[in-house]
Amino acid sequence: MKGTLSIGAIQLILACAISAALIKPVQDRLDDRVGKSTKVLDLLYFGSPTAVKRLALGYDGLLADVYWMRAIQYYGRREEAQRRPVLYGNLAALLDITTTLDPHLLNAYRFGGVFLGEPEPMGAGQPQEAIRIIDRGIRAFPLEWHLRFDKGFIYFWYVSDYRKAGDVWLEASRVPGAPKWLEGLAAMGLSKSGAVETARMLWQRQYDEAERAEVKENARKYLLTMQIDEDCWTLEFFVEKFR
Repeated sequence: MKGTLSIGAIQLILACAISAALIKPVQDRLDDRVGKSTKVLDLLYFGSPTAVKRLALGYDGLLADVYWMRAIQYYGRREEAQRRPVLYGNLAALLDITTTLDPHLLNAYRFGGVFLGEPEPMGAGQPQEAIRIIDRGIRAFPLEWHLRFDKGFIYFWYVSDYRKAGDVWLEASRVPGAPKWLEGLAAMGLSKSGAVETARMLWQRQYDEAERAEVKENARKYLLTMQIDEDCWTLEFFVEKFR
């Protein structure tokens, strides 16, 4: 009868279905074994931000979003990153392309800086690249205090340059609308770096001007700690001198 499948055709369909069912787990296992034993090629076909901008044909904002999503995915694929020659070797380039296409994509500067600055294996371990990206953001957003806060954070935690961290946080505190607690951070960084007098001035001002009791108390404790440290140093100096 026309339209009725023959027994041979039915057998062929069943054989194909069974074969597909058997092949998939075998292929998955092979892929898993190959994936674990090989390096992932880490290629960026267009590494020049200028070249990508020319190819965007006016759709800069749209393409910037695409590259920003790609940067997030590139950073987020932890298992793949472990098989790359360098964990996040192309991350800075992806962020450069993103921010060249759209210089006003604030999150690319802020989160991109964190991705770059954080030590391996959680991040790229490239704090100087992080600072460079954030500096681009500061030029694009001169009144955005968060960027200077992020920059100081990288200097403090990832570069261990406490003086620079304190200076950047102090700069951030002077941006219109910045919170008062940034001065406290600046004072902490400066005191840790040995810039005692500047730190003392900042803590004193915070103590004098703070409206919240806990902020005032925190400043008082830091001032007291600094005074105790100074007194101990003076005592040790005279003990050594007259020994």
